[in-house]
Parts: sequence; structure tokens; C-alpha cells
Amino acid sequence: MGDVGYQAGAVMTSGTAHGEALLQMVLNLTRELWIVKDRQLVTERLLAERGIDLATEIERHRPEGEFAEALDAQRRQLLDLVLEPALSSDA
Repeated sequence: MGDVGYQAGAVMTSGTAHGEALLQMVLNLTRELWIVKDRQLVTERLLAERGIDLATEIERHRPEGEFAEALDAQRRQLLDLVLEPALSSDA
């Protein structure tokens, strides 16, 4: 992969289309991960203020049936988003 650097708030790449696609995958994944992490932390905090220990409840929960299927569909959608740049590149 080509060199990756940070300059004036923008990610700069030089190199192959494959390297650029890989960088875009990482950026997409990082963006999505932060959104989820931020919302999760806020949710846990708000519920803790109301006496609900959501973190422990989540650890104990085991999805089943339609909900498990919905989670799987969401997982596949995230993978499609993250992998799309590599799958659509000419690399």
C-alpha cells in the first residue's frame, strides 16, 4: 500500500487504488464504530442515572428468534458498507 499521511485535517494517500480502497474501508468502519460507541455510552449513562444497569443486562442477554435474525441482517449490512470500497475497486 502507498504511504498514508495526515495533513491539514485531511487524510492524504499515494499509491494504488487498492490502497485507497483499504483506507476508505478503515475510515468507514471507524466512523460507524464511533457512532455506535457514542450512542451506547450515552444510553448506558442515561439509564444508569435512572437506576438501570444496562451494561450488565446486555452481557446477560442472548438474542433469539426474529431479533437474532434482525441482528444478523444488520451485521451483514455493516459488512457490506465496510467492504464495499474494496469490492468495487479495480484492484
